[in-house]
Amino acid sequence: MTDPHIPANYGIDDVSEGKSACKKALREEFGLAEDSAPVVGMVADSAEDSGLDIVMPVVGEMLALGFQLAVVSPGDEKYEKFFTELASRRRGETGARLVDSEALTRLIYAGSDIFLMPNKTEPCGFRQMVALRYGAVPVVRETGGLRDAVRENSDQGNGFTFSAYDSGDMLSACMRARNLYHDGGGWASLVRRAMRCDNGWTAAAANYMDMYRRVIALS
Repeated sequence: MTDPHIPANYGIDDVSEGKSACKKALREEFGLAEDSAPVVGMVADSAEDSGLDIVMPVVGEMLALGFQLAVVSPGDEKYEKFFTELASRRRGETGARLVDSEALTRLIYAGSDIFLMPNKTEPCGFRQMVALRYGAVPVVRETGGLRDAVRENSDQGNGFTFSAYDSGDMLSACMRARNLYHDGGGWASLVRRAMRCDNGWTAAAANYMDMYRRVIALS
């Protein structure tokens, strides 16, 4: 609601207009076509653990299934070459910025419909929590802090998850997200639940205190 670095501000009660403006700006920045497709955003800090290895084998299938992809990653030469060539071949469907840019990262959060984190490992992670706040529904692998913060879509869920470090499992989770995306009311409810998530230290500290009280009571 107050971020001065995104094209339009929005909150839980007025998501649609502001997020649509951010999505339009994201598409313009990454050369993506105006389309009914959900935009999948990725910010890969460490190429080795970021899960790009399981995205690459199925990225063609993702595009064929009706996704657009926007990637920010200062990865190593292998990933840079792959995504640069992909963006060139699949203009309008894929865009890549192979730089470390806070401005582009914020645009990914604000403009993406889906935020993909298929990490091999992630002891804690913060990007999934930021994505939740910005209403970019996370699709994450169930590892470390990703598993702690993101729960499979349900009445209480806030995203989509998969367990195996596997391209097929990741693609299945993305397809579940895509199917709900095309159910307008269901998707809007999920986005609002995601944005309501409280991952601040006040809530975390209360959980720690409850745990300590239970331990003391058992001793």
